[in-house]
Amino acid sequence: WVVTGEGDVTVSAGTTCATKTITNTLLIPSTTMSVFTYVYDTVSGNVEITITDTNDGEQDLTDAHVHLLANGVEYGFSPMDINSIYFVGGDTDGDEEMDPGESWTWYVVVTISETTHFEAWGHGTDMLGNPVDYNPDNPDVSFDTEYQDFTIEVGQATRTQGFWATHYDFTEYIFDNYAGSSIDLGWLPPITNMQDLMGVFWANNAKNSDGSQRDALCKARIIASQQALAALLNNAMPGGEPLPDGYSPAEIAAILYSNDIDAIRMLNSDLDAYNMSGDEFALDESLPWTGRAMPQYAKDQANIPFADCSESIGEPAAVIITLGKGTKK
Repeated sequence: WVVTGEGDVTVSAGTTCATKTITNTLLIPSTTMSVFTYVYDTVSGNVEITITDTNDGEQDLTDAHVHLLANGVEYGFSPMDINSIYFVGGDTDGDEEMDPGESWTWYVVVTISETTHFEAWGHGTDMLGNPVDYNPDNPDVSFDTEYQDFTIEVGQATRTQGFWATHYDFTEYIFDNYAGSSIDLGWLPPITNMQDLMGVFWANNAKNSDGSQRDALCKARIIASQQALAALLNNAMPGGEPLPDGYSPAEIAAILYSNDIDAIRMLNSDLDAYNMSGDEFALDESLPWTGRAMPQYAKDQANIPFADCSESIGEPAAVIITLGKGTKK
């Protein structure tokens, strides 16, 4: 409260009541917290958390900071230690007060080995010394906008086709160490090196490397093969999501080898959904840093002609095989 008005009240003899009018201006504090998580591209852990607190009220706030709990255990503040929160910035005028309109940001990289529930809330102090924070024990003075909770799951992770096509070093690590440096897509020779692997990811879906048009079957194969390659890498890495029922590596290769365009297109659709299903899951803690995306480098390594279609490819073997979802050919 800011009180304006001054002066004495003069009371005449015999007056039974005297009044003085003053003006009170209420400056309302208000803050809003937001949390952003990035779960697969960190240098020192498998979860990156950014916490932003915005003063959208009418008061300067002192002692502005945030709290972060992981499964009930609070993180400390130290820019020198992993698993500690540190202040990034936002104090635009350097007065160490969170002024109206300012957004302050904190950052932490953590390593988790199990599904973890996080809670985050902010704190500030108004000009009269009152706390401006989240206080579930006292709802009358609690700022619900100062609280966020979220859960990050570990295991059953997947990454999209675009991730595997651009994170060359990480893709090579999984291919060499967990996929046995060999992946069979059925209609192509087995992939045994990174140049051929990138050739599938970076192949033009409509044209062969010489510019000739792919026919409908060839287009369906290359599009589904890109999703299949990502799915097989996802399945191979530690903590990766198991492949969908009916889509073992052998069944995927059989579908791609067949002439059944409908089955190939269904394979593409199902594996696309699978590859996107675990993008918010943290990678297993045993895995190295994924590194930054390097699309141009990855494309430069790609053996594009490897993914060309050959007229001799596509005649199904004279055996009974099961194609995905129970369809038989």
